[in-house]
Amino acid sequence: MSLGVAGMLAFVVPAMAVDAPAPQNPQAQEPPNQGVQFQAVATQQALLAAPMAGIVDDLPLRDGQSFHKDDLLASFDCGVQRATLDHAVAEQQKHAGLVTIQNRLRQLKSYSEADMRTAQAELQAANADRRLAQANVAHCTVQAPFDGVVSGVSAHAHQFLQLGAPLLSIVNPGSVELDMVAPEALLPKIQPGAEFSVMLAGHTQKVRARVIRLSPVIDPVSRTVRVYAVPEEDAAAFLPGMTGEVVFP
Repeated sequence: MSLGVAGMLAFVVPAMAVDAPAPQNPQAQEPPNQGVQFQAVATQQALLAAPMAGIVDDLPLRDGQSFHKDDLLASFDCGVQRATLDHAVAEQQKHAGLVTIQNRLRQLKSYSEADMRTAQAELQAANADRRLAQANVAHCTVQAPFDGVVSGVSAHAHQFLQLGAPLLSIVNPGSVELDMVAPEALLPKIQPGAEFSVMLAGHTQKVRARVIRLSPVIDPVSRTVRVYAVPEEDAAAFLPGMTGEVVFP
């Protein structure tokens, strides 16, 4: 049976009159608390390079061994550099003696002003040569810049290295910060001093952490901000490179 145009409109119009659900205001939604990941990063870490070209005399530490600040990490064969320093010291002493003689002659009114200036200039040059030789000898050893642990060895004893060649990787595991990228919407919850919980990957126990600083720039594409925090408890469990999840209150 045909309904006709009027009958069809009777069915269509009520269907069109049904109110559609009002779109939700994204600004009114709660900011996401889940999905933010962190990585533990050591603030004290370094890749030490050869300070000179030469043969490695000794690398006393292996991967995983600890050290203290100013401990010897590497030494180079420096026979030539030390001999050069000895020669520079002798030259400096010789020219210092010549200046002393010129000063005595000056007191006796039996000196040449030109000889005095020459002796003083040669002493200054000898002092500079001595400082240069001392600096070269100082490069013969590599000392630890901080307390830490060797995390990688790139050279071996008796190996010849060029200037700047990789030598050792070192890290201070006790200098860990938690580096994360959080949505801009979480800014009210992640101001410096704010506390939250973190959970290491593969663990179920939550650990308290505290925000220490924020990056001053928001990424315009992802609308995220970089956040830095420190664990407030069980800090020794956070090793550089570990990752986990952030749980905001």
